[in-house]
Amino acid sequence: MRDLLSVLIKKISSSDEDVGFISGAQGLTMVVLTIPIGLYGDKFLRQTLLRWSMVVATIAMAITVYVFFQLQSNGSLVLFYVAFGCWGAYVALANPALESLFADSVPTGDRTSIFSFKTACIQIASASGPLISVLLFYNLGNTFTLDVLRKVLLVGCVIGVIAVMFLACLRDDAGLGKESEVVEEEVVVVEEEEPEEEEMGMGMVVEEGHLMVSGDNDDGDDEVRGVARSCTWMCGHKKFRSVRWTIAVSDIATSAAAGMTVKFFPLFFVSEATAGKKQGYAFTPINLSWMYLVMPLITTCVATLLPRIIKRGWCGRPSAIIVCKIFGIVALYTMVFFDVECSYPVSMACVFVFRTAIMNGSSGIRRSMMMDAVPKNQRVRWNSLESLTRMTWAGSAALGGWCVSSFGYRQTFLITAVVYTISTTPLLLLVPIMD
Repeated sequence: MRDLLSVLIKKISSSDEDVGFISGAQGLTMVVLTIPIGLYGDKFLRQTLLRWSMVVATIAMAITVYVFFQLQSNGSLVLFYVAFGCWGAYVALANPALESLFADSVPTGDRTSIFSFKTACIQIASASGPLISVLLFYNLGNTFTLDVLRKVLLVGCVIGVIAVMFLACLRDDAGLGKESEVVEEEVVVVEEEEPEEEEMGMGMVVEEGHLMVSGDNDDGDDEVRGVARSCTWMCGHKKFRSVRWTIAVSDIATSAAAGMTVKFFPLFFVSEATAGKKQGYAFTPINLSWMYLVMPLITTCVATLLPRIIKRGWCGRPSAIIVCKIFGIVALYTMVFFDVECSYPVSMACVFVFRTAIMNGSSGIRRSMMMDAVPKNQRVRWNSLESLTRMTWAGSAALGGWCVSSFGYRQTFLITAVVYTISTTPLLLLVPIMD
């Protein structure tokens, strides 16, 4: 769906704006549902939200299949808007519950490696879609005709039905207890000198990160314990609040930038000459599928390598994310100014694959940082905010469609690169906190 669906919509409508507006319909539905789910989602079992999402996904899938069967050139796109609206509702329901239950199932302290492994698994699965597309195009014909696109996308729908069925296997009681809860920040207490201890009748010892108080005065002990617990909670609370809000602000800005371009990368590579000037590289369906097959495999390598680098102490999690984003932003600027005559398709494809892999490969690290800073009873709320970032992504796709139609692909990529640069800046605040 990631690459071929954009081509299909433009094939029907002959408009880049429609590609963006249909994604905007998904974003609008998500923002409408994100607010109530964010406010009240933690009051429900995660599995309850997932069951509701399965019903919505079934409706969305039925409409999508019907649309694919009824495809016609210059046909109505109304049902496309309805289908994407339903998919937005599905994501708004399923994503917060699914991510929260996954975080509840991972011990705090182990999330960096496990979340990165999850990212790698998703990327491998993402590569299987283009691989199937390559095989289908070899058999059906290497052309972007409606009939061929319909058959390839219908195979994707069948896979989607199987994926949704797995949600029925997830249960809240399979998650962990305190092992997956936020770990409070340690408080270091300096021991008093022995003469003063004897005079006061009590001493203070730090053992395994907890403040232990010993002495003869029970009331005094309780008071000191209470102060220590309060100090520990407040220090940790302030730190974790800074982490999650910083990541959230950066994510929203990044998603706004990504939405302007992600839907149009495939169109950039398949576009041909317009008004005698090359706008893209005229990729065939098989060439496009091969590129989208290699891209997630490279992303998997990045996602697998980053936890090992962090574990060896070469850098912390925030530094790793920032470095990956910097490389990705530089690659996007390269796409803007390199090969303006569209004469080196392989080189441009390599730059694009590197850009996407290096930026997406750190997503598991980012998710692990967020979930380490969010208490269990608030995870649906904060994962709903993730749906809000996806809404920003889908909503900005509408703006991206207008920009592409008005200014062209490369100018839109330039705007995205500038916003990426700005959105990465807040993450620098996390380096002294978590590195």
